[in-house]
Amino acid sequence: MVRQVNALQAEKVPQIDDALIKCSNLFDLLKDDSGNVVFDGGRNIDELSVLFMTVPGLDKDAARSQVAATLRMVMQRAGRKRKDQRRSVTLYLDEASALTTKQGSLGLEEIAERGRSQGVAMVFAGQSPESLAADKWSLDRLLKACAGGVLIGYGENFGELCKHFGSRRVMLPSRHLIKGQRHGDEGQVSVGEKWLVDPDRVRQFETGDFVFAKKGRAFYGRIVPLDTKRLTPLPGTAAAKKTATQPGIGGAATAAA
Repeated sequence: MVRQVNALQAEKVPQIDDALIKCSNLFDLLKDDSGNVVFDGGRNIDELSVLFMTVPGLDKDAARSQVAATLRMVMQRAGRKRKDQRRSVTLYLDEASALTTKQGSLGLEEIAERGRSQGVAMVFAGQSPESLAADKWSLDRLLKACAGGVLIGYGENFGELCKHFGSRRVMLPSRHLIKGQRHGDEGQVSVGEKWLVDPDRVRQFETGDFVFAKKGRAFYGRIVPLDTKRLTPLPGTAAAKKTATQPGIGGAATAAA
């Protein structure tokens, strides 16, 4: 009983060892009549190469349990000893900030670090940097594990996040004043430091503006609406064949430029 109380205070599932072993494969046992694991799409997790997880925004306990169980299943399959049974999966986590509590997150930094060598890539989003980790040390570790880069939208007071990307050297020219009234022909040039991702510029972003930072470079862009009717499907795909037989089929979507 004492162990279960301690587990509750630590926000862990209060299960004894034998029950934990029985429940570790619970999601694998949840199958439909055809033997497929019950997901929203009715697909087996062994058949998925891209998994997009939406998180319930109001029920944090349910969200943590669902995402934790799914991440466990993915990592179990990624770590199989037989190479023909391993899975390379890209995970998209819609709202990671809905999973963070005062006790910490679900260990996203562990998956970002350990899953990289196992063929597991993770893309996650949060309302703010502080919503992704319970403390600064965990946040710094998580940011350092983002080998694919970081995409930043509008936000106030993002100085600590922008500091993670460091600075770059710039030339700072100056010109002498003649009698303190006008610029002369002489001057000097000095070397200074400038933010790679300027928090003041991030603060001035409009809706749709973003910056992508990776490997000492920052790329600024804007997300714009895109009409799929103006796009041509790739040759040989099912969409190309469908368009050829039924022209004019399409719809509106949103894409990143």
